[in-house]
Amino acid sequence: RTRIAMPEVSIALFPDVGGSWFLNHAPGQTGEFLALTGASINGADAIYVGIADRFIASEHKDAVIADMLNQQWSDSVERNHALVRHVLRPIAEQSISASPAGQVEPHAATIAQLLDGEDIHDIIDRITSQDTDDPWLAKARESLAYGSKLAALWTHRQLWETRHCGLAQIFQAELQLVTNILRHPEFTEGVRALLIDKDRKPAWQYQNSRDVPKDVIDHFFTAPWDENPLADLN
Repeated sequence: RTRIAMPEVSIALFPDVGGSWFLNHAPGQTGEFLALTGASINGADAIYVGIADRFIASEHKDAVIADMLNQQWSDSVERNHALVRHVLRPIAEQSISASPAGQVEPHAATIAQLLDGEDIHDIIDRITSQDTDDPWLAKARESLAYGSKLAALWTHRQLWETRHCGLAQIFQAELQLVTNILRHPEFTEGVRALLIDKDRKPAWQYQNSRDVPKDVIDHFFTAPWDENPLADLN
């Protein structure tokens, strides 16, 4: 029954806490599509995009927990990993027939077409102007259309700038970006409209991504300190 989404564009944030890592490592352009649209995914999708290892049917949850509690754990990381695999493998095999149909992989070709090219404005236009009856794509379209265009731009740039980064650099970059975002009124308005007043009528500063001046985006990627608080992370 797993449901996962990264809908931060709806509150003018971005997929943080390592999102820049795993979304950049998803197949093709699927990671950026999920980041821009906040599209919901299930267990099969989670395995496809690389944020889950195994599918276990919900009916086996209690059995998994019981088996885990019965293992003789040790200080050996390798041995403990082997024990986890020993517990999960047979239950995962029993769960294959219960796996839901994925949404991401069947739409991978369409996603690649929508995100073809480096101009983020064109990408946003293609996603939000789709003429589709596909429920999953339509919901993704509406989510980006509703969301902050400023957030869509900094999300795209964050993924682009960290595409070759290690995990420590990822966390440093994310801390810098989120610190700047939290000081900006766009985030406050997004939280108000979706989570506090719940009127779903955010007064975004820019209605079109092309209206956002480049120096405004540059500001979010300018360090607000002399040294990143996570500079010693390794």
